[in-house]
Amino acid sequence: MPKRNTVLHFIIKFVIKSNKFGIVGDFFKKYENKSNVIGTLLLEHRLKLGLSKEEVCRRVQLHGVYIHRVELYRMEKEISIIKDFELIALCEVLGINYNNEVRKLID
Repeated sequence: MPKRNTVLHFIIKFVIKSNKFGIVGDFFKKYENKSNVIGTLLLEHRLKLGLSKEEVCRRVQLHGVYIHRVELYRMEKEISIIKDFELIALCEVLGINYNNEVRKLID
C-alpha cells in the first residue's frame, strides 16, 4: 500500500508542477494534434504586414493583453492554446476578420 501512495503522490506533484508552467494544459488539449487552429493564419498575417513578433506583442499590449514573443511563436506554431481575449487582440492588431477568415477554419 505505501508504494501506491508514493506513485500517486508523485503523479499529483508532477501535475501541479507541470500545470504551473502550462505543460499539462497544452499537452492534453489538442485538436488534430494542434493546440490551436489559427496559428498559421496569425503567422501569415504578421508576415504579410511585415511585423516582427516583438512589434505584434507591443501592439497587443496596447489592447491591455500581455503576450511575450516566445508565447506568440508558440501560438503561431500551434503549440500553445490561445485564450479568447488574446485572439480578439491579435485579430485587431493583425487585421484578421473573424467572420471571414477564422470561421472558415472552424467550419
